[in-house]
Amino acid sequence: MAVAAVAVGITLLVARERIERVYVHLELSHCLIYLNTDARSECAFGVIRTVLVTQGVSAAMDAFITTYRMLPAGSLGADCHNAVHRVGDMAYFNVYMNDPDLSNLAYPETTLICGAGFFHGFFEHMIQDRPNPTYLLKVWKYFSSQPESYLKNMVTISCFHAAGHGLIRAQTELVQRREFGNLASFVDTPVATCNSLPGITDQQKYACITGVMSIFVQMYTSHTYGFFVSNVPDTLDPCGTFPAKLRAPCYNMRSLGLMQHGSDYMHIMRLCTELRGDEFTSCIDGMVEGVSTNGWTSQAFSTAVKICSEPEVKKREYAIQCYGDISKGIRFDYSIVDPTPRCPDLPEDYRAACEQNQRVRTTE
Repeated sequence: MAVAAVAVGITLLVARERIERVYVHLELSHCLIYLNTDARSECAFGVIRTVLVTQGVSAAMDAFITTYRMLPAGSLGADCHNAVHRVGDMAYFNVYMNDPDLSNLAYPETTLICGAGFFHGFFEHMIQDRPNPTYLLKVWKYFSSQPESYLKNMVTISCFHAAGHGLIRAQTELVQRREFGNLASFVDTPVATCNSLPGITDQQKYACITGVMSIFVQMYTSHTYGFFVSNVPDTLDPCGTFPAKLRAPCYNMRSLGLMQHGSDYMHIMRLCTELRGDEFTSCIDGMVEGVSTNGWTSQAFSTAVKICSEPEVKKREYAIQCYGDISKGIRFDYSIVDPTPRCPDLPEDYRAACEQNQRVRTTE
């Protein structure tokens, strides 16, 4: 009798999952009637939002992946990282705010797709509404204590980077109009918060600061809050005008953004080679992170290897670190369209670690 009940339960569960998948496909097919990309994007996100609210994060991420594969390229109105970032936004506003208990949400491995954009959005708003170190560290410790190794690894850096987003968003709400155009008014307080966080590594503090600079550079280049940057495309402006302590994280985020949106890597490489010391290495790191932000596709992997193989990178003895970052990075940030990096493209010394991380990722 018990066995029969279990069998019936499994059958019903499978049937329900099939019905849910059919619903998503049917609703998304309706979105195809919109020729305008913005209208199609809003339609698609409306479907994902409905799934999120009624079925939870896991189903919403599945719906997002289905959307990304089913609709024409560009239908979500953004690159994959920024698009899945919006799913994280929705999870915060439509689910977490109604029930602010982290343990009541599921965090499947699919939340790591495209540079863990889901968590960038989710954490950003969480910290924006609670911009204090105590809460930030509470969130970090919660995810660090989870049994899933992919969550432990994700939160090591992504939590603090996204927290930097939230800290500067919160600060922006406090800046008076008379202070618009003043760098210090926007970044000094959030950067100080990043640097004051107790019990974390320098790398995590740096991740927090890059999160601050990421949003600030967006503000600057979009000509908001009294800032203006030259209209010359594909430059590292305005990082060179910043105080010395902020230049490296600024170059990191500026090169990342340019690569994320398809800039020619040789052009950005030439700009990076004009820099020195940690500004140069941060710029190179940003390039590698930028090509992988939308997932480690074969093309992204090939471009990252080319970046690390550049003569100037080898001359400045940064190639070892650069290749190592690739071999470790493929464990995360995977692609939903082409999820197989080409480990043999790496120098021999790094192939084994790359292949091991690839295996770990597929079994976690």
